[in-house]
Amino acid sequence: MGTTTEGIRHVRNLIGGTWRPAVSGLTISRENPADTDQTVATCPASAAEDVAEAIAAAKAAAPGWAATDVRERIGIIGRALDILGERAAELATADVLESGKTLAECEGEIARALAATGYQLEIAPGLLYGERSLPSGLDVEMTRSPVGVAALITPWNYPFSAVIRKSVPALVAGNTVVVKPSELTPVTAEITGAALTEAGLPPGVFNLVYGTGQDAGAPLVDDPVPGAISFTGSTRVGLAVARDTGGRDVKVQVEMGGKNPLVILADADLDRAIDAAVSASYTAAGQWCIATSRIIVEEPVFEEFRDRFVARTRQVRVGDGLSEGTDMGPVSSKVQYDKVLSYLRPDTLTGTVLVGGGAHTGEDVANGYYIQPTVVERPDPASALVQEEVFGPVVSLLCATGLDDAIRLANDTSYGLCAAVFTRDTDRARRFAAAVDAGRVGINMPTSVGDHHVPGGGRKNSGRGEYEGAEDGIVFFTHLKPVFIPR
Repeated sequence: MGTTTEGIRHVRNLIGGTWRPAVSGLTISRENPADTDQTVATCPASAAEDVAEAIAAAKAAAPGWAATDVRERIGIIGRALDILGERAAELATADVLESGKTLAECEGEIARALAATGYQLEIAPGLLYGERSLPSGLDVEMTRSPVGVAALITPWNYPFSAVIRKSVPALVAGNTVVVKPSELTPVTAEITGAALTEAGLPPGVFNLVYGTGQDAGAPLVDDPVPGAISFTGSTRVGLAVARDTGGRDVKVQVEMGGKNPLVILADADLDRAIDAAVSASYTAAGQWCIATSRIIVEEPVFEEFRDRFVARTRQVRVGDGLSEGTDMGPVSSKVQYDKVLSYLRPDTLTGTVLVGGGAHTGEDVANGYYIQPTVVERPDPASALVQEEVFGPVVSLLCATGLDDAIRLANDTSYGLCAAVFTRDTDRARRFAAAVDAGRVGINMPTSVGDHHVPGGGRKNSGRGEYEGAEDGIVFFTHLKPVFIPR
C-alpha cells in the first residue's frame, strides 16, 4: 500500500499483488476541493507500460481464478466486503476529502454500495449455473463462463461505489480485473484493493492502475486482451470508447451523462415534489448522473412551485463536507468549477437567474471550489444550459402548457438516463412513463430513485451496452455456454 506523510496519503498501483509506483516514478497530486491549500493524496501518473504490466498480471491470474469454485470466490469477496464495512468511517472521510461531498452523502454512498454488492453475491450462484430438461429429451446445463480480463474505468463523483459495483460482479463471475480509478479520487480505491488483498484474493486477480484518462485509460481500452470494458464517465469519452471498440470481440458497457427532467403536473403534491427537487438537484453539488437538472412545471402551478422551490434553494447550506450542518459541498475540481460557471456567463445565459448564479463566496469558503445553488427561470430550451450536462448545482426551470408539452420538453435532449413525474392522476403518470425516453422513471419520487435489486442504465447518449447492477451487472461479465447432455 501507500504511505502517509504530513497528512498526505501516497497511493501506489496494485499490480500482480504488489504495491508499486509508476514505472516513470511520476505522481499526480490531489487537492481538497473544499480547501485547495491542502494536498490530501498523491497517486502514480501511470502510462501505457504500467497498464501493460497490470493486464499481463490479470491475464496470468485469470485461469486459476476462473477455475476457483464460485462458493470460494463468494467467500473471499464477502470477507472483503466485511472489512470494508469495518473501515466505513475511514472510507467516508477519504471520500469527503477527495470528492467534496458531505460526510452524510459519502456515508450513504458506502452503505448503498455494500448492500448492492452483497446482494449480487447472494444471487450469483443461481445466475452462473442452472439446469433444464428439454422437450427434445436432452438436459442442458446453462453455464456462464467469465470473459477473462475485465477493464474497469471509474469516475470521481462516486469513487468507492463505482469501483466496487464494477469489481464485485466481475470478480464473482470468475474474471480478473484491471481498474483505472479517477486520479482525482485515489484513496478509496486503494482501501478497496487492500481489503480484497487482506481477504485472501490471489495476486493478479484485482489490479489498480492510476493515471489520467489519456495516459492510462486509453491504453487500457485499446489493449486487445480484456474481454469486457465497463466505463462510467463523460459522454464525450464514453461515446469514443463505444466507437473505438466497435470492431473488436469485446463486451462494452458505457454509462454516461444525464439531463434528467422532473415534471410537476398541476395536481401534484407540491410539498413532496419540492422535497424531491431539492434533494435530487443539490446532492453532491449536482455532480451525479441521476441529478435533476431540468424541472418542468405545468402552467397552473408554475408560479407557486417556482417561489417555493427558490425559497428552499436559498436555505441550502454550502460549506466543507466535514463541517456539521453542511447540506452541499464544493464541486470537485478547478476544471469542474470553471465549466459550471461558464454556463452562467451573462453573455451566453438566457432566462432569469432567480437565486445563485455564480461562485459561493465568504471567508469560510475562500479556498474552495464552491458554487451557489442556482435556479434559472425559463431559459431558452435550445440553449446549452438546457441541452448539455452542466454537472453542477444549476437547475433550469421550464413551464409546460400541459402533459403533452411536458413530455415534449422532457424528451428534447440527447440524453435519456432517468426522469420523474409528480401527479395524483395515475393515468397521466402512466402516460408520462410510457412516453418519456429514459432508462428509468420515478412516479411521485425524485429522478435519483433506484433500488439495488433492479439494474439500471440509460438510453440515447446516456448509455451503451447492458445495464449495471443486480443480475444484469453479473451477466455482463460472462458468456452464456449451454452444455447439452443426453437424458
